[in-house]
Amino acid sequence: MAYPHGVYINEDPTPVITPVQSDSAIQVVIGTAPINTALDMVAAVNRPILINSFTEAIKAVGYSDDFNRFSLCQSVGASFRVFNVAPLVLINVLDPGKHTTHVEGMDRAPADKKLTVGELGVILESVEIQGDGVNLVRDTDFSTAFDDKGNLVIFTEEVYQLLTLSYDYLDPAKVTELDIIGGYNAQTGEYTGLELIEQIYPRLGILPGQILAPGWSHLPSVNAVMTAKLTNINGGFKCIGVSDLNTTEAHTYDRAYAWKNDNGYVNENLVVCWPKVKVAEKVYYMSAIWAALTAYVDSKHESVPYKSPSNELMRITGTVIELGSIQQAVLSNYSANTTGAFLEEPDGMSEAYLESQDPFEKYHLETYLDQLQANYLNGLGICTALNLNGWRSWGNNTSVYPNSSDVKDRYIPVRRMFNWWGNTFILTYFQLVDDPANLRLIEAVVDSENIRANGFQSKGMIAFGRIEFNMDENPITDILNGQIHFRQRLAFFTPAEAIINTLIFDPLALQNYLIRGETFG
Repeated sequence: MAYPHGVYINEDPTPVITPVQSDSAIQVVIGTAPINTALDMVAAVNRPILINSFTEAIKAVGYSDDFNRFSLCQSVGASFRVFNVAPLVLINVLDPGKHTTHVEGMDRAPADKKLTVGELGVILESVEIQGDGVNLVRDTDFSTAFDDKGNLVIFTEEVYQLLTLSYDYLDPAKVTELDIIGGYNAQTGEYTGLELIEQIYPRLGILPGQILAPGWSHLPSVNAVMTAKLTNINGGFKCIGVSDLNTTEAHTYDRAYAWKNDNGYVNENLVVCWPKVKVAEKVYYMSAIWAALTAYVDSKHESVPYKSPSNELMRITGTVIELGSIQQAVLSNYSANTTGAFLEEPDGMSEAYLESQDPFEKYHLETYLDQLQANYLNGLGICTALNLNGWRSWGNNTSVYPNSSDVKDRYIPVRRMFNWWGNTFILTYFQLVDDPANLRLIEAVVDSENIRANGFQSKGMIAFGRIEFNMDENPITDILNGQIHFRQRLAFFTPAEAIINTLIFDPLALQNYLIRGETFG
């Protein structure tokens, strides 16, 4: 170190704002991640990982802006770059033991002593290099790293005219919906995919608030299994799911409802979204943004989910539908029309051009809804986005509507309050299980719950809450069997969906005004 003599300036990196916490809306996200850049690639496969910051996400599962290949990164981006909210639980199913492709003997010309390989997902340990036909030794003749886009960068000690590379890379194209659905292996005791939801509370001590799989939930088979996992979690807990409708098949708003019903996207605990959204040039499945927004809204209300995320700013810049790959879009004869304009126009449509396109590169078409069209979707149990003084989340109904109009099942904030209230009751009074079933236990539950409900009522978070123990609902046979029944009446606020003001022209007031005017004439 040089001898210090003079005046010097140091600069610290810009501090990152700590994400706000939202325990009622903890997101559990299933998908794929670039785990080749994670600190421990093996530990990042089929394991629920609690994430509290963007830095933690990078270390645990890696990060890439290529959302089509690495779907988990949508929720990482939405949570930490769009809304800065935590925590969330990530479940990566991209397994290097199953989902890899080998590249053998690829020749590349380095620039001086550096070569950037434009291949995402390269597994560093698998890289083998020859320099001008001579085998190179790792950490002696060459070293490797990743750039900020996840590309492999090779540095050599000597100058070579040609480098011959062999390596394995993570191949998300080999991941199927069966990997997302997962299962349980009775022989090994291993859980995978959506089955890992049952492992979240035992492993991490937290309850899912929202379950989503952006990039996968638009597949009916995935949505069906995900929906089945929303209730009876670990024997009694509940949460909501957030799914996307398939915008390639339902590419106009008036087709969304038929697609939703035909494919079974109907459940009181399921929120469905249409279409996709974009933030600048990044395109997200709406479920990723909606779930992060919901967590953000809860964080502003003491993590009590009584406030609907509808009519809240989504921090997006537009809405789009996915036409599939460029090849699919062209073959389907899609073109720019009255529904919007292509985000990017291909340079040509030759067969060679189409074959050269990345199959993960999706072709999107911008689309815009007016309030009547957005309301139409809301009335069919579909949440959407509306550009009215800024892009806003629009919709209060779960996907069960209009099949059911029961208030506790129809409205998103009411349904979430029932789930949250019930989950909290279980966690609070689980400590009393197996205690003597005496008056002291009964009074403890009744007094504690009523005090709790009164507190929320005084804050304007609920309209009413009262729990009672009635002897006529507790026959001696039940008590002898160790069962105690309480009855709790709850009233949660429904969202003010329509604020109506009736305007009336008053001719008498006009007449009086004119008469007063004559007086002063």
